[in-house]
Amino acid sequence: MDVQTFLTHLVSSPPKPPHSVELEVDVDGDPVALFEVLLTLFIGILKKRYPPPINISAISEQHIQECSDYFASFGIALGITVEPMPRVLHINNKEYERKSDLKDMRFQMTGGSNLYTLQFRFL
Repeated sequence: MDVQTFLTHLVSSPPKPPHSVELEVDVDGDPVALFEVLLTLFIGILKKRYPPPINISAISEQHIQECSDYFASFGIALGITVEPMPRVLHINNKEYERKSDLKDMRFQMTGGSNLYTLQFRFL
């Protein structure tokens, strides 16, 4: 199943209990490909509630929790850390491509006066 079809199926109902949905996307065991699919799913879930362009700083805690619940339904923990924007900012969002373990991969974005870091791990 392609990512968009899975996403449509996933968000067609409220989040299910943890580990109750099978993540049906073909990534051939490649953790980088899985990370990219998870990023795509994160944005897709947010688009359900917020029209593009999505401003991460405007997303409510309730909707972040809903995203986390969707991810948990297929066995993934979504982590989002929020930090004040550093004085000097250097974001390298391709660094994850050099990692071999999903839990070590990060994606950063800015919103308002904060730096947001996304990461995923298996539950």
